[in-house]
Amino acid sequence: MSAGERHGARPHDHARHVGGEDECEHGHAHRHEGGPQPTVYALRTDIGVAAGLTDDALGEALSAVVRALVTGLERHGCRLIGHVKGAFVPPASGALSAGPGAAAGRGGFAFNVTSFKGGVALRGAWPGGVTAQLTVNAIVYGVAADVVESETLDALAELRARISSPEAPE
Repeated sequence: MSAGERHGARPHDHARHVGGEDECEHGHAHRHEGGPQPTVYALRTDIGVAAGLTDDALGEALSAVVRALVTGLERHGCRLIGHVKGAFVPPASGALSAGPGAAAGRGGFAFNVTSFKGGVALRGAWPGGVTAQLTVNAIVYGVAADVVESETLDALAELRARISSPEAPE
């Protein structure tokens, strides 16, 4: 059974409205193929953490920096956020993944943003330590990959300035 049949539409020729928004024969407008293409970006890096930094201070710094990243993307023409998510966790200790799910297993924070107006969803706690692995994954629309990279690296520099000790790894 096709998606159209599941919501009561009769089969129709999608080719006549591929690539744009069109009123379909089954009574609603939607995009088929040819819509905006996503820009996908990922970053994983180690970052130093000042000794004694509290959960609250680290959580506030992460939220502020992620929010600044999203604001920067919007300023450069980003029209839609699929997601900007990531993890801030202790080093992997040989594990292959430090993605957002890793925060549950090793301690640390997971963060997620899916809109310009919504807040940063942040969960977790910092288990301590002077080094973390930061992973950022973004799927956004309306900006080129070099803009996403530049804004992410600017956000990383801001995060390092807020939470790193002078002798922490860069």
